[in-house]
Amino acid sequence: MIDFICQGSVDGQTYGIHGMGTGRMPGFCQTKLYNPNTDRGASQPNVAKKELGEPGSGMMTRADVADIVNYVRGM
Repeated sequence: MIDFICQGSVDGQTYGIHGMGTGRMPGFCQTKLYNPNTDRGASQPNVAKKELGEPGSGMMTRADVADIVNYVRGM
C-alpha cells in the first residue's frame, strides 16, 4: 500500500489483488532530484519522469505515507 501511494497508478497495470490502474492517481512521495545531463535514463524518451524524480515532485516523505497507512489500517 505504501509503494502504491508513493508511486501512483499506471494505466493498465494491476495493483493489489483485483485493482487495475487508470493512471489517474499521482504518486504522493517525494522523489530524488536528478541531473538530466549526467543521470542515466534522464535523456531516454520512454522513461517516465516520475521514475527519475522530477525536481520538487511529491509532497510527502515515505515515512509520512507509512504513518498514514498505519493509521488507516488501525481504524
